[in-house]
Amino acid sequence: MNENSSQDYIELNRKYAKFQNSFLFSKPESIDAVLEKNGVVVVLGDKGSGKTTEIKQFQLNHRDNSVCFELKDIYSGVKSVKSEIESLDLKNDDSCLYLLFDSIDECRLQGTRQQDAFKTTLRKIKNDLENQPIHISKLKFIFTSREADWKKDADNNLIKEYLTINTLKQNSNTVILNDQTNNTTDTEKHSLQINVYILKELDDDQKRLIAKYFGKNEDFF
Repeated sequence: MNENSSQDYIELNRKYAKFQNSFLFSKPESIDAVLEKNGVVVVLGDKGSGKTTEIKQFQLNHRDNSVCFELKDIYSGVKSVKSEIESLDLKNDDSCLYLLFDSIDECRLQGTRQQDAFKTTLRKIKNDLENQPIHISKLKFIFTSREADWKKDADNNLIKEYLTINTLKQNSNTVILNDQTNNTTDTEKHSLQINVYILKELDDDQKRLIAKYFGKNEDFF
């Protein structure tokens, strides 16, 4: 699977399934399960599709080790990643920290034709992480955006440029991103995997297929 391409996923009771066609789809997975295998999840959808609700629910389930931001607040300086992380009572250095960033599209509205506000905001996030005094062994990221404002390959590359481990200064007092103790090469070890979910409406054939999968009637929806 080309990680730089968007994939069509359907939200199923806070789980996601990838459809290859109307009669074949992958086993539904939660965002937690996806983040076990990937450093970044991007949830795309139209206004009202449930993107913000999704990450707020995720934060409720991980209230001790997650922080949720509106990207435009970081861009404008209303909030900083560094201060919000410092306010958490992380239990130990081995904990995984989830950073949730809402609305790439609203962030971009703050910029100008000459300045991509999302890129500027990622640079601020990187700077805060570089200067973070709390040692964190693993970081995971969730972003949301309207589908029309997600620039696919360009935004994938921006996230990788600013949020992968080898862009960050490493010392004993700073954060370590997605550290994995295995025998892979440095390039493989520090690769930031991104999964993109597009919230779509189900057609009738897909509804029947999913209802059958869960052993439900079609009024399941």
